[in-house]
This record gives sequence, structure tokens and C-alpha cells, in this order.
Amino acid sequence: MNDAVREALSDILFFDDATPIDELVRRCTEPVYLDGEAAAALAGDGGAFALWPEPDGCALLAADLHSLVRDAGLPDGRLVLRLPAAIDGVPLVRIAADAFRPWLSYGVGLRLLVLPEGMKETADGALSPLCFERLFAPSTLTRFGTRHVQWSKLTRYPDEVEYLVHPDNPALFAEGGSLYSRNGETLIAQAYPYGECVEVRNGVRAIRPDAFLHTPHPPKRIVCPDSLEEARDDIDGALLWIRNPETEFAHTLKEAGRRAVSPAYRIIDGDVFDFDADGNAALVTSSHEKTAVVPPECVGESVLARIGRRSLPLRVKSAVMPAGVKEIEDGNVCEGAERIVIGEQVERIGRGCFMHAAETCVVRIPRSVRSIGERSFSGGWIRLEALDTVVYIPAGVRGLFDARPYRENDKAQFETVETPDVASEGDACFTVPFNMRAYDDLLAGDRAFLTKTQALVERLAGRAAIEREAIASFARQLEKNAESACMLIAEKRSKRAIERLADTGFYEEEQRFLFQCDQLRKAHAAEALGCLMQRREPAAPARPSDRFSF
Repeated sequence: MNDAVREALSDILFFDDATPIDELVRRCTEPVYLDGEAAAALAGDGGAFALWPEPDGCALLAADLHSLVRDAGLPDGRLVLRLPAAIDGVPLVRIAADAFRPWLSYGVGLRLLVLPEGMKETADGALSPLCFERLFAPSTLTRFGTRHVQWSKLTRYPDEVEYLVHPDNPALFAEGGSLYSRNGETLIAQAYPYGECVEVRNGVRAIRPDAFLHTPHPPKRIVCPDSLEEARDDIDGALLWIRNPETEFAHTLKEAGRRAVSPAYRIIDGDVFDFDADGNAALVTSSHEKTAVVPPECVGESVLARIGRRSLPLRVKSAVMPAGVKEIEDGNVCEGAERIVIGEQVERIGRGCFMHAAETCVVRIPRSVRSIGERSFSGGWIRLEALDTVVYIPAGVRGLFDARPYRENDKAQFETVETPDVASEGDACFTVPFNMRAYDDLLAGDRAFLTKTQALVERLAGRAAIEREAIASFARQLEKNAESACMLIAEKRSKRAIERLADTGFYEEEQRFLFQCDQLRKAHAAEALGCLMQRREPAAPARPSDRFSF
């Protein structure tokens, strides 16, 4: 690159960290036209810019900022990028999607990005993941595409982001560094830094999903004006929408299960709480840095009665629900938790709660629970207190948490009530949010999972009744891993499991019978051992004299 070309291209990209930004913008809004050698060096073969013909000009298809910075001998920060208005007489009217590709722009920090007069559109993703502190939009820009930045370790994070718009632009305007539609009804991009709380301009009706994506650290709270009508859920799942509870948008947030709090919210030890019309408190979000979550029983004088949607951290070691909690809403995953305690007053557990947790422990489901959502407790163990039975919830299984009526039969086992509608008030029927028939069909089927032997043993040891055909199927499956099954039964000291398996002939094999007896003796399970000895019929002696042999 000769000196003339380098000087021509210096109007496109240069270093400036001293000139006041207002003066710099005024100077850089004068259009730049590139012709001849400079145009060939920038957009010719091997140039930093790749162009694509458009009906009314050309589009910037790709821009290699790394090569521009290297060839010009510039530092990698505090730069000014001033896109040309025309190249060889062809106006630049659009920036295509992914024009500033990550491998061509990562690590380059722009103090100012100036879009030229005559440009009409930046496509969705056109400026991702470009790092700029200020952007100037000309009067001709009518569409500013979405900017979903994919942050990584190579990303250069801006210290601030502001938008400037030509006053004659018919589609956009800027106020306080934030970018809005001309009528002020849509927030397109919020100025950064945000601080703890962002107050959205009054009159805004919609917030674009990428409005808060200039940094990997979004605001924690957003104050919504009464005019707000739309804010999509993919803006950020962690945001709290402080709102007037009487507005239509407040009802929309509530129906969608979004995180929203009233102006009366409180923050205690990093946890955010809100209050309902009945004066009860609800956990809206908990600090994601916590490894153990133990919310308080009361917030001020209000009882904590609800754990809000996605309010618990994604991964914790322990989660203990207070005694007054009645509802745990959807999405409280708590993946990998080693200890989960469900309070005695909980009535509802939502979908996708406590997933892949309690793999090494059993979560007790109290009798108060009336419903459990799908995918909850998947990959973990739960003990249904009402049925005195431990079950395993394989990942991906549906239909286990359908509520079913049960009653105790004359064998002290809980059986499913087939016709609950005709059950009299005198019947001791009760409802449990678990379909034991569907679970038995799952265990009796061919589906394999790592803990199936243990799941079968736990099921045989529980008080929930089992059909004879299902017990026979369980026994056949346990025969494939008989020693492990016998050891697990001994650990459980389960007389009920021994009885059920003995009825199927599981212990007719002499070696298996002796092994089970030995394991029961080691576990000091005298009652189960006695049951096994009584259930197994002794073999007839070969000779009469053998009756008295030792």
C-alpha cells in the first residue's frame, strides 16, 4: 500500500482519543467518497471490504477490521471508523448480516462508528459483535437491525455505548444516548452503562429484544412506564420488571409468568421479594452466586407463601423451602442439588423443577402436595409420603405426575381407586399427584436406565399395591442382576419385597436363596429373614433317614 492510498484510507479509519466527541461527530459526518487506487485498495481483490451489488447501490458484505488496523499501523482501541458514502461512484446503502464477522473484528475497539449519508439499512446481525462506544445514524437510515451479540473471551467490552441520530431522520431519534423509533413508542437500544436499575422513557409501548445486549451484564431491574404494552420474554430471563400493578402490561407479565415486582419490593441478602394482594410474600429471584438457598419464613410481617418462576439459582447444593410456602412455580431447576427439602404446606410444584437433582438422596414429597408439573425431579428420587413409596423419575418420561385417587386395602397397601366418582364419603380415598400404574408399566417395560435395579427394589418395598403381572415382570428383570438385587433388598430390610418376590418363585434357586439369607443376616434383618424362611418350602428328603440327618 503506497502513501497516497494510505492517506486516502486514513479518512476511513484513524485513532483519536483527544477530540471532544461532539466535535468529532461534526467533523466525521461530512461524507467520504473513495475512487481510483483508494477504492481498489479497500474493495478490490484482497481488500478489507467485500461489496455486493444492490439495485440502488451496494451493500457491505464483509469488513476485515484486523487487516485495516494492521496495514495502517494503528492501535486496537479508541479508533474512529467512518464508512465511505460511495466507492467508485457507487453509494453504500446497506450493511449485510454478519458483515463484521467475529474473526474479522474481535478485539478492535471503536470510539466512534459513523454510518454515511445515503445508507438506508443495517441488516439483523450486521453490527454484531462489533465493539463501539458511539454510533452515528444518518438522516437516510430507516431500519436499524437487531444486534444480538454473542459474547466470548475474545470480545472487547465497551465502557459505554451511546447512539446519535441526525435530527432529520424520519424513522429514528436518540435521547440520553438511547435509540428510539421516531414516534418514541419503541425502545430500540438502551444507552450503557445501565447501573442497577434502568427507567424506561415514558411513552414507550414496546422494548426490542436486543435493547439491553451491549454488555454481558444486563441491568437487574427495569422500571416500566404505564404506557408499556410489549416486552418479549427473550429480552432477558433475569430482568425484573417494576411496574404499576393496575396496568394492562402488569397483567400480561403475570399471565406469562414473567419476573415482575411492584414498587413495594424488597431486597434482602441479594434475594428479591414481592408482596401480593393478600399480604403474603413471594420470592422473585435469588442471588445466583449462592450455593445453598434457605429463604426466610417471613419477610417483615408477611409470610413467604410462594417461590416465583425461575427464582431459585440454576445450580445449588442445597435448597430448603420454608414451612409457609404453598407453591413452587415453574423452572426452579436447582440442577445437581444434593439436598432438597419441601415444606409441609406446599400444595403445588410447577414444571421443570429440581431437575437432575437428588441423584444421591431422596426428596420427600409431603401429603400436602396436590400437583407436580412435568419434567420435575427428572433424573432423581422422590418419596411419596402419602403412599410410603420411593420412586425414580427417568429423564424424558411424561405422564407420571397425573393425579390419581388411592385408598388402603386389607393388606395395608395403597391401591388405585378405579371409580372415584362413585366412592362414598365414608371411603378413605385420597389423591396423590402420581400415576403408580403408569410407573409400573414403565418399570415392567424394556426401557433401561442406570438405576433400574434399585428402582425395582424400591418399588417392591413400597406400600403402593402392585399387580401380580407387574411383580412377575419385576422378578424376571431382577434375575438378570440377582446378587445386586439381593444386596439392595437386604439394605432395605424389606419384608414386603421378600414376600412379593417369594410369591413369584424368585428364591426357588438354592444358591440365590442362601445368598439372600446371608445378606439379611449381615444386615440384621431378622423379620425379613424369618419371612423368607417361612415362604420357601423345604425340599423333600431323598431318603426317610435324611429327615434326622444333620
